[in-house]
Amino acid sequence: MSGPVKTDGAWVREALERLTGFPHAVFVQSGTAALELVLRLLGRRGWRVALPGLTCWTNPHAVRKVGLRPVFCDVDEYWGLRPPREPVEVVLGVDPWGGAGNWTVGGKERLRIGDATQSPGARVGGALLAERFDAAILSFGVGKPISLGGGGVALFSDERAAVEARRHLQFGFWDGRWALHTDRYVFPQALYPLLAERLRRALVELPRARRALPGERAALTRLLPHLAPPPLRPGTEPGLFSMTPLILQRGAALTPADLEAAAIVSGVPLVRHPVSAPYLEAVWRGPRPDRPLRRVESLSPRLLFFEGRGPKPRRALARFLSLVLGAPERFRRPYSLGEAAPLPEHVRHWAERGTVCRSASGELFVVDRALARAFPVPEAIAAEVQRHEWSPHGR
Repeated sequence: MSGPVKTDGAWVREALERLTGFPHAVFVQSGTAALELVLRLLGRRGWRVALPGLTCWTNPHAVRKVGLRPVFCDVDEYWGLRPPREPVEVVLGVDPWGGAGNWTVGGKERLRIGDATQSPGARVGGALLAERFDAAILSFGVGKPISLGGGGVALFSDERAAVEARRHLQFGFWDGRWALHTDRYVFPQALYPLLAERLRRALVELPRARRALPGERAALTRLLPHLAPPPLRPGTEPGLFSMTPLILQRGAALTPADLEAAAIVSGVPLVRHPVSAPYLEAVWRGPRPDRPLRRVESLSPRLLFFEGRGPKPRRALARFLSLVLGAPERFRRPYSLGEAAPLPEHVRHWAERGTVCRSASGELFVVDRALARAFPVPEAIAAEVQRHEWSPHGR
């Protein structure tokens, strides 16, 4: 991998094949678009698709968009898909962060699609993804192990399927040159050289990431009595990872939302992630499980994700948690300043800009979630706020 970085289409497909085993790639504008493409091409309207109940909301919405029916399943202790309770025609396996999911669900008699976005390069029993799945997808969005800020790819073992996928979308990418395309699914040309560079790095980083992941999780478990990562599936080789999932213990004095707000304004890379039980969200209008998915519904409200790696970030996280969890009443949020009385009108109006929260050093900030930014509270307003008693909304 030394020397000038190659950016031709054949080399990029070769790099993806080394990571996943799939020799044929069709590039689109997002991981969600890649899943839509695979399902439209290989599925049939009305088919049932088993997928983990703990997942990104985009997966079940993509399933429904193309006319298929999502069947939510519980997850095992390694966050892999448990077998569905009802007959299905398709299995969508989603690998968790750095680890491998359950690659055996479904068997050869069902169409099997792998979402390798969070664990590219993972192996199970020495096998790459292509040896167990009919097709796969990768997202190159923000926060992913191979991140371009956008874009995605659909991966196929069957060359005829890849050719049909390109025809289906009316565009193709061949050896670095574009043919016809539609704007709906275009992979931005400007991202292509960057993708080549990211893949070059990924292939170099993969052996180190495999060695590092078990140690990272073990070190976090020792450091954090209130949070712990899930175990890795035995007999697997980890893939690339960009963050570590952490499970907040039951009965903790602060919620994940409380901790995230304090972490944002304290400069600690601890965030909630858009992974939950989508069928419990207010926007979901599709089918729900016929009975509770106990592990999914237990994990979903207690999840946080740590984006750091190595001893220094781990120690910073441990110090932050010691301060925050040692005085939880100071860090609960969101503070409903607009509803507290008798706050002056100018304070209530100012507080409507976002969520008021406190950093580990004691300073007050407003977090504007739409902009994903934090703004210090002006001293005069902070003094006014602290002269009054208020409580977090709903507490």
